[in-house]
Amino acid sequence: TPAPTPPPPPPRSDRLDDILRTTPREACFATAAARVEAVWGGGALARTTLRTHFEQLRSLDLPAVLEMFHPARRDTCFVALLRLDERSAVVAVGGASEIEVPISQIDALWTRDAVLWWLEPAEMRTDRGRREAWARQALSGLGHSEPEMAAAVSRFQESAGLVPDGLLGPRTRMALFALSPGSR
Repeated sequence: TPAPTPPPPPPRSDRLDDILRTTPREACFATAAARVEAVWGGGALARTTLRTHFEQLRSLDLPAVLEMFHPARRDTCFVALLRLDERSAVVAVGGASEIEVPISQIDALWTRDAVLWWLEPAEMRTDRGRREAWARQALSGLGHSEPEMAAAVSRFQESAGLVPDGLLGPRTRMALFALSPGSR
């Protein structure tokens, strides 16, 4: 039997183009961030900025804010990326309703900068011992159980497409959270 034909991507969104052309920069990051934070339903969230690509966003599977440009404007603006599959993305801009758009349209207007949020209790950000204990457990669950923490972190970073510096910074903690098994 032949494989089922995947559905076509949604049509190009004139609505997204209009919103990207006209949404004021000052307010759009705050409203996009609020949309992403609402997806998490409250709780202690941490965030980090990445220069990235769609494959890494797919593997992390976290809602994000993408910095977008439009040829008709001089500055950039932001959209909340709420869902991503192989052919389309669901985004929200400002207070507008969600829009399903083809990946190709987002790809053509995205600067490659993204801000990602994840659940991280505040004490984990401030208590090095707790952070390292959590990281050891997460690394071990992902098959990175070297005795030296920096070596395990570096190996994980390389497999996650991050700079393998061996440091347990926010980008590494975000990737550990996103790629570790368990419910989110």
